[in-house]
Amino acid sequence: MPPLEHATGSGPGGPNKSSGPLIAALVVVVVLALAGVIGLVALRSSGDDKATAASVSGSATTSQVTSTTAVPTTTAPGGPSSADPQLRDVAPVSVLGPVWQDSDDVYVMAFQGWPFAFRAGGSWGCMRGSIEAIPDAQAWSCIDEGNPAAKQRVNVMLRECPDGCDDAVRDRYDAEWLDEPERATIFDDRTVYVEDLSNQRGLYGVDLSRYVADRSGGELRWQVGVYAESPPHTKDTVLKILNDIVGQTQ
Repeated sequence: MPPLEHATGSGPGGPNKSSGPLIAALVVVVVLALAGVIGLVALRSSGDDKATAASVSGSATTSQVTSTTAVPTTTAPGGPSSADPQLRDVAPVSVLGPVWQDSDDVYVMAFQGWPFAFRAGGSWGCMRGSIEAIPDAQAWSCIDEGNPAAKQRVNVMLRECPDGCDDAVRDRYDAEWLDEPERATIFDDRTVYVEDLSNQRGLYGVDLSRYVADRSGGELRWQVGVYAESPPHTKDTVLKILNDIVGQTQ
């Protein structure tokens, strides 16, 4: 895996991910929740101690504000729509574990220009980041701002397949996103994942790569990368988020 930017020390919710491309927000969660504004974000790759930390301007999307959308940005011709995505009325999908129930307290994450929205816990918020090895990707790191000590996070990445998501592109993109693509389990014809029951810090983790079309349908155009991490006994929350991302990209 190419080296990713990484932070020294711990970001919100525990140390940086040691397997796969984790986005670590370099701001104190309490400040993020109160301010909901510009922060520093960095990334790390497994075993890459030579990488250096770097700051990236970003904007927070938190459960404390009235909108889940990112700060508006200019959209290049042929890029994603500038409109905010909406939740779709679709059947839930379970890749691993449970899905959201009507009684659950949820908050809709709708990043401007993305081809889908998804649900996170009601006290969760997301921070925009970047991936040095995948500079054209859009990336967000989401944590439970109501309980930052929970050591739970879900990182979501979106990048375009400029000439279509054929098999060769998928193999390359999967190898760049998944930490151990040779261990990947096939969920369906456009989704693979790598499950880690206990990583180096004793946390449960799932790396997932999925290919999706635009909101209007058509050919597959985007790779969606998800990394979910949690203590094993509370993993249901992050799995609900991961499953919702898959369900909303049917």
